[in-house]
Amino acid sequence: MKKSKLLTTTILILVLCLTITNPTMLAYAEEENIHKVESVEALAYTRINNETITLPVKIDLTFKVTDYFKRLTTTNLVEGSISIGDESYVVDNGWAIALHRTNMPGIKAFAEGWCTGENAHFIILAVDIGKAEDGNGILMKFKCGFKHTEGWYYINGTLLRYKL
Repeated sequence: MKKSKLLTTTILILVLCLTITNPTMLAYAEEENIHKVESVEALAYTRINNETITLPVKIDLTFKVTDYFKRLTTTNLVEGSISIGDESYVVDNGWAIALHRTNMPGIKAFAEGWCTGENAHFIILAVDIGKAEDGNGILMKFKCGFKHTEGWYYINGTLLRYKL
């Protein structure tokens, strides 16, 4: 009886520690949940006439969870937009997959999207880096390749993801 209580207590403490240190271990992704991803800070880089041009970027994407497996979450894009400098693109098709990491807290995510009206395509790789200062959401470092009819951009920065 004592061993059983000790084992139960140990397991509860372990689960509590994992939940406190890793907020994504909570039931964060369930089917039909809506998740928002917004840029906190981001810059786009491109080369024109052998000169590097840097432009500010604003990313705003909304995803709906389509399935949740043990360590994988799949989503479809609901709506989105990306602004690079003075140009704005409507993201009308896309998906993302998130892998809940076992060696450290958080997720690694891969997303792909299309802006069919503007004939543009992008790929994002993002990794959790911690909670937002206000506690509402998770910050992610990201890299992005963005290709459109007139060229391409390499984008990197910080995203904020949160559940609506």
